[in-house]
Amino acid sequence: MRYVTVVGNQRSGKTSLCLRFSGQTTSDSYAATIITEHMMIEGLYFHDTPGLYLHRVELYYGSTDVFLLVVDKDLALDPWHARISPVIPTANWFMICNTAGPFPKREAWARALDIPFLYANIRTGNGVPEAFSALRSLAMTHPARIPRTDLSAPYSLQGAVYHWMSCT
Repeated sequence: MRYVTVVGNQRSGKTSLCLRFSGQTTSDSYAATIITEHMMIEGLYFHDTPGLYLHRVELYYGSTDVFLLVVDKDLALDPWHARISPVIPTANWFMICNTAGPFPKREAWARALDIPFLYANIRTGNGVPEAFSALRSLAMTHPARIPRTDLSAPYSLQGAVYHWMSCT
């Protein structure tokens, strides 16, 4: 099994991309991801993380083979990569630009760091199959890992719920 952790800013299309990868349709309505969602798609185990940095997300970083960075803005730097790559230097990165493009600043940044990238329109599905194929090929360069039992989910859910509940 290979592990892919999906990272990116809020509303960049991370969950919709995972849904597209699994053959499901997406909606134009928005529902924020508040805990890390998990799904198995064609031998890849995805950790779909919240766009806001919540506690315990870093639990998944150590087992990650590929960080999938989903972006929807053209920036010259990326805070996700800057925060994670020094801690987990052995993982690969793959960037999907959720737009028709171009994103010249993102392209230059990715090329400078030797990060493969593709453009995909997650809303329409254009480019999504090609992106999944490229991501899967990159993930398969890592040795298979023994599936692990995720014991953090109940705690993470509880923590997320308490975080959003008001105190009276």
